[in-house]
Amino acid sequence: MKKSAFVHKLNWKAPSEWGFEITRSLDFGCGDNPRNPFKAPTLFGVDIVGQGLSIEKGEFREITDAQRATFTRLKISRFQKLPIQDAYFDAVTMFDVLEHLSREPREHSNEFISTLNEVHRILKPGGIFFAVTPCFPSPASFQDPTHINIITEETSNYFVGKSPHAQNLGYGFTGEFELLAQFWVGPQNSFMEASSNSKVRKWPNLKSFWSIPYLRSKISSLRSPTHLAWLFRKPTH
Repeated sequence: MKKSAFVHKLNWKAPSEWGFEITRSLDFGCGDNPRNPFKAPTLFGVDIVGQGLSIEKGEFREITDAQRATFTRLKISRFQKLPIQDAYFDAVTMFDVLEHLSREPREHSNEFISTLNEVHRILKPGGIFFAVTPCFPSPASFQDPTHINIITEETSNYFVGKSPHAQNLGYGFTGEFELLAQFWVGPQNSFMEASSNSKVRKWPNLKSFWSIPYLRSKISSLRSPTHLAWLFRKPTH
């Protein structure tokens, strides 16, 4: 895959420094560790497991995370429409989630496509969808027995453009995304660390540049990347 200058620019910066104005963000598949790579002041999380309260009763649990964002956790079931109004979020993030969404047909769609429909619905026009998932041909795509949705570099083509394949072919996709960037990352990549942690790793000073820990980290980062990053935007029209 040929990388554009824009992709290189993203790779050298944490998501919070990409220049997007994110006020309200949702981490889909958050578990008990909601990610807030854009450092949104208000953070929501949604998952199908864990200690989240039942949404049927309209109950919500609010906590304050390390970045002092308001975190509201919603517990959902599969194929359930999110109890969130249309065009509510500036950003939706997914870390290691897409590979767990079933492609088994259900009512002219499947869980994978239904989830992307919901992401499109709850994003504001111009909103950002950022996902990181294991990608073929990396062994990480298959090693977990719960991985049932294998993503390739071409999968994104089914959801982008004014007439996406997943819509034209009758797969049940009703949205439309713009692909801002797609690039490979890995667990040892500084980009992943910047996405997961509140503190962004900075380059070491000259005294520590050739230290053993630094060299070890750089050698580790030379391993083949395992994950593909999607950076989608919901069109403004």
